[in-house]
Amino acid sequence: VAQVRPGERVLVTGASGGVGLAAVQVARAMGARAIAVARPAHAAAIRSLGAEQVLPSIEAAAASFRGAVDVVLACAGGASAMAHRALLAARGRW
Repeated sequence: VAQVRPGERVLVTGASGGVGLAAVQVARAMGARAIAVARPAHAAAIRSLGAEQVLPSIEAAAASFRGAVDVVLACAGGASAMAHRALLAARGRW
């Protein structure tokens, strides 16, 4: 998936859903640093599956990681393409 390399930051939106949970686990298995966007009620479960951080919204992710994410995997609708792209580092993948 997106040719993720060890140590890269992978941001997963919709991380509490089935695809998002799997994406967090795959990112970790590939040696990446998984960052999740999901409701706070799901944060503990997502962290237990390997997420380094769980943020409550794409806006919170932008405040913390604007221009610093190597891969964005959008598993939930709602946020615009521009919101996701703003998170990407130079040569980031979406």
